[in-house]
Amino acid sequence: RLAHRALLDGREHEVVEAVSEAYEIHGSGDSSLPHSIFLRFPEAPANRIIALPAYLGGDYDIAGLKWVASFPANLERGMDRASAILILNSARTGRPEAIIEGSLISAQRTAAGAALAARTLLDGEPVNAVGMIGCGPINLTVAQFLFHVRPEIRQLTVYDTQPSRAEYFVQKCRQSFGTVNVSIADEIETVLQRHTLISFATTASEPHVKDLSACRPGSVILH
Repeated sequence: RLAHRALLDGREHEVVEAVSEAYEIHGSGDSSLPHSIFLRFPEAPANRIIALPAYLGGDYDIAGLKWVASFPANLERGMDRASAILILNSARTGRPEAIIEGSLISAQRTAAGAALAARTLLDGEPVNAVGMIGCGPINLTVAQFLFHVRPEIRQLTVYDTQPSRAEYFVQKCRQSFGTVNVSIADEIETVLQRHTLISFATTASEPHVKDLSACRPGSVILH
């Protein structure tokens, strides 16, 4: 993981553009995305392992599978909630060409997609603050990529159902992003009312946000 992190450090622009290109190839019809397969556990409904196969054409011309697990109770064990592995196959021979640890790649792809959406949907609109609901590693990575595509962002308001996770998130932001001002909201409605750009990254097995009426007109929600 450390080696993979070193390979990805400072390459936000390349990751965002790769995600953008993948969307364009998909939009042209040169891709194949079968339904994902969810492996559930009868005695542990919060846990899941998902198989996500795909083919991407264009200059990539590659097939692959992401096998990603989400076990929320890992957090109580001092472990990451998610783990993943990627298998890439030649589209010409079908032979596997690479097996790669996938959780960091998946996190950056998720964050790059959110940043790309913010860049596209808010083109030309000034945004200097973001609301974040869910204070885990995904929203931390989303913040990293948002700061890259919208460097004028200098303020975050964060909320988590577990206040200790929100406090840890603030510490990580201060370590990673320096001068960005981060505040903790006591309730979700504060985040929705305060910001027009909001990022949801939660692991709730059942929705706990039932009303978005507090959102301001024209809000963009990254989910």
